[in-house]
Amino acid sequence: MVASFACAPKASDPPPPTQTFKFEGCIEGDDFFKHHVNEKLVAPICIGCHVSGGQAGDSSLVFVTDIYPDHLEQNEEKLKHMAGLERDGTSVVLLKPLGLEEHGGGAVLVEGSETYAILQEFVKRADEPEVICEEEEPVVEEVLPVVLASPLDTLRSATLNLVGRLPHAHETTQVRVGGEEALIQALDQMMDEEAFSDRVVEMFGDMLLTDKYLAGNNGGVGLVDYDRFYDLYWYNNITDNTQKSLSRTKTNRAFAREPLEIIRHVMLNKLPFTEILPADYTMMNRYSSRSRGLHYDDLDPYDPRNEEFYPVQLEGIPHAGILTTPAYLNRFPTTPTNRNRHRIKIFLDFFLATDILAFAERPIDPSQTTTHNPTMNDPQCTLCHEVMDPMGGLFQNWDEDGHYYPPEDGWFPDLRVPGYGGENLPIEERPRAVQWLAQKAVNDARFGLAIIRHVVSFLTGIEILDPKHFEDPAEKKAAEELKAFLLQEATLFSESNFDLRASIRRILLSPYYRAQSHEGGESSHADYLRSARFLAPAELSRKIFAVMGIPWVARGNQQDRLTDRYGLFYGGVDFDSVIERLKEPNGVMASVSLRMANDVSCVSTARDFAFDPGSRRLFPFVESTYEPETADGFAIPAVEENIKKNIQHLHYRMLGESLALDDPEINHTYTLWVETWKEGKAGLEEGEINSSLPWNCSANWVSWTQAALPNELRLRQDPNYTIRAWSAVIAYLLSDYRFLYQ
Repeated sequence: MVASFACAPKASDPPPPTQTFKFEGCIEGDDFFKHHVNEKLVAPICIGCHVSGGQAGDSSLVFVTDIYPDHLEQNEEKLKHMAGLERDGTSVVLLKPLGLEEHGGGAVLVEGSETYAILQEFVKRADEPEVICEEEEPVVEEVLPVVLASPLDTLRSATLNLVGRLPHAHETTQVRVGGEEALIQALDQMMDEEAFSDRVVEMFGDMLLTDKYLAGNNGGVGLVDYDRFYDLYWYNNITDNTQKSLSRTKTNRAFAREPLEIIRHVMLNKLPFTEILPADYTMMNRYSSRSRGLHYDDLDPYDPRNEEFYPVQLEGIPHAGILTTPAYLNRFPTTPTNRNRHRIKIFLDFFLATDILAFAERPIDPSQTTTHNPTMNDPQCTLCHEVMDPMGGLFQNWDEDGHYYPPEDGWFPDLRVPGYGGENLPIEERPRAVQWLAQKAVNDARFGLAIIRHVVSFLTGIEILDPKHFEDPAEKKAAEELKAFLLQEATLFSESNFDLRASIRRILLSPYYRAQSHEGGESSHADYLRSARFLAPAELSRKIFAVMGIPWVARGNQQDRLTDRYGLFYGGVDFDSVIERLKEPNGVMASVSLRMANDVSCVSTARDFAFDPGSRRLFPFVESTYEPETADGFAIPAVEENIKKNIQHLHYRMLGESLALDDPEINHTYTLWVETWKEGKAGLEEGEINSSLPWNCSANWVSWTQAALPNELRLRQDPNYTIRAWSAVIAYLLSDYRFLYQ
């Protein structure tokens, strides 16, 4: 949802054939402006220049962008006012676009074109009473009632999403009894958990991409390898090579996580989210403070207390939250010729919901540029540079490596005066220019929209696109409704003093998170309503541990396979060259999920049976000796019922499904269990299969630490093939889309 548009094509572009356009039927005033004047003239042509910060931002006609809920009403009144100004009896609104009256953009319309006819009709209507059409029976797409997830289903989904666990028993009981009000209370309580702050950090890590500098993320050299950045490579004096390497890694991590730790600090202390930009401090631990010369104590790399972050104000450094951290400045660098333009492009996108490149979507021919200093004087260039270059000057004190290093001669004299939105940077604010920029940004209505847009997309998986990108009326309407929701949430975010917790709660309670289907059938209008979101590697890893009680790791290896070994294969990112997560699985990702299902089911089944029924996560209703038939083939109803009860339990625990015992899904899973058991039983009797469990599937040790289980808990034999039948069921459920999606 980007509040920016292309500037108009020049009159030198090939004109359309001259023709006369007529407007058939009755079109009321508001509808005429919205569907004709705005969609075909103001939004695609005029507003690119006639907007605050645009090429015509200081003219007498300045439109507002769609970040304002009433932008259509405001812009209609502004254009009506201009339509009333005349030159020799003709409205200046009709003269300027043809180049017949002084117009900085030159001739942008051709007489006889559809867009000019729309403008003529608007001017005509401005002098007449408002058109009121006779009521007709409207043709409206049937909007079917939305079916929302129940409070209990929402509790499970939100708990896994926000804090990476299943709901506690008391939370489930409270929501079952108290409904929506209890759900709100449960959401508020889980947002006080440390895991929630971790989740918010993960959310904005996908935006900032500074985890590029963490070891193992293919980010090239680490921050501590940048020339001139640190004067004290203190860990080089450590004689033990293992400790030296570990200290270097932890020092690099301290600098890499600095911007995200500011976000964590804001969330843990319940500060307004605006704090992330103008904060006059940074977050450091003893490793990063040691490298900055704040102390000279030896550090024990095995002491976790040295990794705890705390706020610090460095003497002589005008901090501006995440914007002045080494990781952010190096992740989005500049050069002597780029002059901070890349940094501003990123800043506008991340924090002001503005794509600067969309300002000039028409082709630019550099061979036609004949003016001196095109970024200052050529209309092909000035549209973007009038906005970007003054803001770029606000980063003048921070060099290519992220040092605070104010230029001796000041900012480049061949560039525009540093400033924001037409306001020049006060001279006394020069040393604190980025702080000044940060404060201006968080006071801008676009800041709230940028943050909410990112949070909604992250939590729901919905791709947010501008309605103008859709031609289908139903899709356009859905996009417009989502846009209205974002604007409303941005307003509430601002009114709540930028309480991100409250915004996240509202998003999780909205149809964009909870919608499951439409009553009575399908509706094309529902495309933007969330039904399921493919889990990212880290999310699926947390879900596996929460549900199964074990991580997916190699034998004796504590590295998680989803986040380490298979992260990129499973649609993850390295925050460097791969920065977009895949939202739809491909063949490789499907293979990874099947491998996970086989591995985790193998390790978890016997291990769960090794414990007492009251301590089991997976098999509280059965024993490994339970068989549903006698040796003569007669059914044992009580055992069959217990097996189905356990299958019912697994469907609820693993997939969140509350199914009746006679539900077809229960019967399908039971059939899988029986067929696997019978086939394995026959193999055992014929000597084709060994009664011993495969070594990796037996209960001998804690799989991820190799710590041995007590002898009484070890389980290595499966003489009835029931354990392997249950393992097949577990693998079946782990590979179900309802486990892989949320």
